[in-house]
Amino acid sequence: MNVKMPIYQCTCGQSLLIVPDISEMEKAIRAHLVEHKKITGEALTEIDLTEKVIACLNDALGEESLQDQVSHA
Repeated sequence: MNVKMPIYQCTCGQSLLIVPDISEMEKAIRAHLVEHKKITGEALTEIDLTEKVIACLNDALGEESLQDQVSHA
């Protein structure tokens, strides 16, 4: 089975690959907060970005589940 990792597209134009390793994802989120501030001049909190990444993951998982249901019908 070929599984694509979800990607979060931030409003600043940068992409974050969502990985299953929590510590690596935490590092990526913290690094993006710095980049986001440099690009936009606006601060983004770790909680806000984490919530957006989780929402993106939920959307991606929901789409995969729907695709699995359709392909098995």
